[in-house]
Amino acid sequence: MKIYKKFLTTLVIFLICSGISYADDVKIGVSLETFNIDFVVRYKDAMTREAARLGAKFVVTDAENSQRKEKGRVDELISSNVDVLLVSPSDRFKVDDLIKKAKSANIPIVFIIRQPLPEAIAKYDKAWYIGTNSSESGRMQGEIMADYLKAHPEADKNHDGKIQYVIIQGQEVHQDTKPRAEFAVKALKDAGFELDELAHDVYTNWQRDNVIQVTNELLKNIDVEKIEAVFAHSEEIGLGVIHVLKSKGYNTGDKNKFIPIVCVDGSKEGLQAMANNEIIGTVLHDAETLGSTAVKFAVAVSEKKQLKYFNIDDRKFITVPYKKITPEHYQEYVK
Repeated sequence: MKIYKKFLTTLVIFLICSGISYADDVKIGVSLETFNIDFVVRYKDAMTREAARLGAKFVVTDAENSQRKEKGRVDELISSNVDVLLVSPSDRFKVDDLIKKAKSANIPIVFIIRQPLPEAIAKYDKAWYIGTNSSESGRMQGEIMADYLKAHPEADKNHDGKIQYVIIQGQEVHQDTKPRAEFAVKALKDAGFELDELAHDVYTNWQRDNVIQVTNELLKNIDVEKIEAVFAHSEEIGLGVIHVLKSKGYNTGDKNKFIPIVCVDGSKEGLQAMANNEIIGTVLHDAETLGSTAVKFAVAVSEKKQLKYFNIDDRKFITVPYKKITPEHYQEYVK
């Protein structure tokens, strides 16, 4: 919480000191990998609101998960004389061409959502990344689950002294995937729990329809009664899992047929799932702050304002912290 307050205070100081209050002479071009993921849409909406608040011109495009289309979108944005590029790359390991395009046009490029490798960012002095620390989200997921399991020893349904768990993930190549899983498990172990993973490498591409299909396939090989905890790497994933569990009679209000699920995002649907006692908690992946920060930073870069107020690390990364959301205080986040 202290880190989060410090971050927000820093932004306020930046706005006061740099004079960013109106930016009608700034044109921001955005390329997003897709409009079909809830988090990306919320991020886009936050950027749109912040650009409107600052008066900046704002053009956003959908690369439709295609590198070819992404390159075309970026070319079009550069040709339209944008002052700065915000790009969520379709492949975070293949951003060199995008950086070359921006560098050739002498346009700053800020990567968002998907994290390029630091060595790629280092190739251009006007390239940065705005994102989060994925290990932090995993640790918080694990802590929420640990607190629940301590308060509900009956969650160990087979009384073997171990927690049988499943991790339902997004994309194998996403920067959040491995750290989020690793640190969730580590937090549970640090809290004194012995663990037994029931399934390995369960990926869903963040899409709810895929989650439902993958979870149904998973339950053909694993008896649902054996699952004692679920880590969902997003609320889209968590909601897909809930859909399947409900079809099996779980998480519908019967305390004897409940599987604790912890998610990441803090979306409206996720908070409603918490209100319905379908999940035990989530970790706020703050699309609102990330989106507004991206636009503020883009304006600052395009106007050559001082950037020190954004706490850029030696990799040229700007990190926005996560926050735990549990049933005790989730209403603070309901809009």
